[in-house]
Amino acid sequence: MLKLFFGLALMVSSGAIAQDALTITDARAKESIPGSNNGVAFATIKNNSAATIVIKSVSSNVSKMTQIHTHKMKDGMMSMMHVPELAIAPNEQVVFQSGGYHFMLMGLKQPLSQGETFNLTISYDNNQTQTILIPIEGR
Repeated sequence: MLKLFFGLALMVSSGAIAQDALTITDARAKESIPGSNNGVAFATIKNNSAATIVIKSVSSNVSKMTQIHTHKMKDGMMSMMHVPELAIAPNEQVVFQSGGYHFMLMGLKQPLSQGETFNLTISYDNNQTQTILIPIEGR
């Protein structure tokens, strides 16, 4: 319970961009697959502002590297690719989900366990950041 309150406090104390321009809902991650060093997280991000907002990078306290990835069809094969930055147009909603955009957690420091939480920090092109609490659900 303390983790939940701490994470919510971080969300509330983040910069103006987080409080005024963006709504982040349905944040979640899947518990680790046994033996895997990587994980995945999802959310829905809505830009409520009149300006495009650009996500420049993401990081988390549970992995050595965190990136935005997506899936693309190329030569009849589905492949995953890194998205170096993601522009969200005014009033646009981006759904991070399986088979589309997702937060790729690479080099997990420990397995993701159902019922736990972790922090994911989003960095924007205006040098502001927003930290969100990600609950881990079962497979």
